[in-house]
Amino acid sequence: MAHSGFVETQPTENPFQHAFGFTIHDVWGLINDYVDNQWPYRVTTIRLELERFKRNLLVGCIQHFDGY
Repeated sequence: MAHSGFVETQPTENPFQHAFGFTIHDVWGLINDYVDNQWPYRVTTIRLELERFKRNLLVGCIQHFDGY
């Protein structure tokens, strides 16, 4: 059978797979990049607050995720 040029994809069991191919890991990477670039930090306590903020933001995204 000739190759069509399209990449064959397997069905995924990941409930957070976006219709356009985004995963929760992609979203987490974008959140990290955005937060780190917007609020550069120098103090450990501020860093802990940023990590808590990023975690809460990600949890909020997951709670409102509708698969699209």
